[in-house]
Amino acid sequence: MQDGLMTLTGNQGENAQKPRLTIIGADDSVPRVTLVSKQGSAAKHISLYNRYGKFGIFSGVTDQSIFHVTADGSEVALNSANAQPHLTIESTAKSETSQEVILKGHDAGMKMFHKTKSLGFCNLSTDGATCDSFFQASTDGAATDIISATTAATLKISHQLRGGNSEVQLVSQDAVGDLTSTDIFNAEGIFGVRSKVKNVPKDLFTISPAGQATMYGKLEVRDQALFKREAHFSHNVNVEGVVTMQGKNVGSLFDSVEATKNENMLMRKQLSEMDEESKEMRNRMVEMEQMNSMMKEKMETMMSAMSLMQETMAR
Repeated sequence: MQDGLMTLTGNQGENAQKPRLTIIGADDSVPRVTLVSKQGSAAKHISLYNRYGKFGIFSGVTDQSIFHVTADGSEVALNSANAQPHLTIESTAKSETSQEVILKGHDAGMKMFHKTKSLGFCNLSTDGATCDSFFQASTDGAATDIISATTAATLKISHQLRGGNSEVQLVSQDAVGDLTSTDIFNAEGIFGVRSKVKNVPKDLFTISPAGQATMYGKLEVRDQALFKREAHFSHNVNVEGVVTMQGKNVGSLFDSVEATKNENMLMRKQLSEMDEESKEMRNRMVEMEQMNSMMKEKMETMMSAMSLMQETMAR
């Protein structure tokens, strides 16, 4: 032992292989080793302590614990009065590095890692030889991947309190920096898509649990659209191409209807002309009947006159 320096050396016997310094306190005591560092007249105290099987670090001259680990390894805690505590794992190597936190059980394990500007989680094999990633994200936020090694992959977003929505918000900004958000939401079973431009929301599409869908705006179908049941239209239907119904061209049907209309108009004209001719024939027949009646009257008059002449001559 020298001034400012103490060395514990094991020289002989079995205990020389494991030299130790033992501090035993009285009942209900907390033994400690205090390290005091000075800068000018100011002093900083750090104490290593054992409080009933919990090994830790005291900060300052009071018994304020900032770190501890239990003797059975069941708990490790970092306590800080600072508003932003840090736990740093850093490599100073100049080559490619990987920082890792391993959580391992007797039959399975998981590793959280940072490597080449990528944060990830992987499933650690039982022997620790391999680790299959199931989540990765670039540290600049440009890419996020969820990878499932099974036949299914599920991302679930839920809330416990009633009356709210579960949403996925996709936010982008234009050239001038205005934010536009497209929100995919579930509101009490109604799935929908909503836009939000300059904090003004507008529903774009909704579908109820019963399958009733509503589109708030224009719908453009770039390929085929198939309707298995009825289709109802409350307004005009404008078609620029060919319309087929039951395998027949509806345009040709319209042409046929137009031709039938023209033929019908021609037949009506002919019937009208025939009706006029029939009216003329009826008029002529009436005139002939009138003439026959007049001739009959004249004949009767002449017969009456001849009958009078015969009676006169007979006298």
